[in-house]
Amino acid sequence: ILVGDEIELITQNSLFINSVPKLSPAELGFKGRGSKYDNLISGWTAYWNDLYKINPPLPPSYVKALIATESGFDPKGYNPLNSSKIGPARGLGQITEVTQRSLSGNKKELKNHFVILSDDTDVYDPNKNICATVRWLFRKRETARARLKREPTWEEVLMEFKGRLKSRTKKTEDIRKELRKYIKDAGGILQ
Repeated sequence: ILVGDEIELITQNSLFINSVPKLSPAELGFKGRGSKYDNLISGWTAYWNDLYKINPPLPPSYVKALIATESGFDPKGYNPLNSSKIGPARGLGQITEVTQRSLSGNKKELKNHFVILSDDTDVYDPNKNICATVRWLFRKRETARARLKREPTWEEVLMEFKGRLKSRTKKTEDIRKELRKYIKDAGGILQ
């Protein structure tokens, strides 16, 4: 279980600080914000990759592209969505209330590696939000695998995160193109 203070301590770990690969400092069109969280993105991606040991590992450029499309790197990003079902999406990775409860183990969706964001302060904290977002991507990898009945690519995992894995609409294709552009611009390679 990771909680606030532990999340802060992990950022002092040598694996976190010396994470590889590093992101390119591309702003992705978000002047002054596009590379502000690169160390946190690289560090949390390395942390969860080391824990899960999935091959190929999650590239940090995919996380950066996801955050670009979710919040435009605005740590106070807020989207009311359909509040009655999933709650508003908040912070850099646009974590919903349902996702926040799932990450803490309250929905019995996760069996281990819980991330507890105790209040609104935590969900809007860039470090804690990125930690939770990357952890949730690994959960979405499991759900994408079940839906596809095979190992998903990380691009497919991003689409599962966005609730569009099997969607074939024009909007879905536009989202996919935007993600691919940001992945490339962040120095990533499409899988």
